[in-house]
Amino acid sequence: MAHGSESRLTQRKNLLLVWSMIIGFMVIEVVGSVITGSLALLADAGHMLTDGAGLTLSLLALWFATKPPTPANTYGYVCLEILAALANGVLLFSMAAFIQLESARSPLITITPTSERAS
Repeated sequence: MAHGSESRLTQRKNLLLVWSMIIGFMVIEVVGSVITGSLALLADAGHMLTDGAGLTLSLLALWFATKPPTPANTYGYVCLEILAALANGVLLFSMAAFIQLESARSPLITITPTSERAS
């Protein structure tokens, strides 16, 4: 199915379904990380939080885009969908840059094989 052939209602339903799945799995991962003490689960829950924020931004833009045009906004609010996509892209690139900066600043960790540790 082509992107333009979906109705706004179908797009909103799909986004809400995906958003609820992401948030649900995020809550499960947070609970699992608290129970097990797993930092990996907590980190993935943080990643899912940013995914949920991006989907929330998309849902808000979709909601604004359905508002009817006014004399002041003859094209309506459809441009907010484009601005939301831009904001989401800037956020993702900013996070990637932050992760690269932090990884470059942290010292390299040398892993010693267990056979050498015993001697």
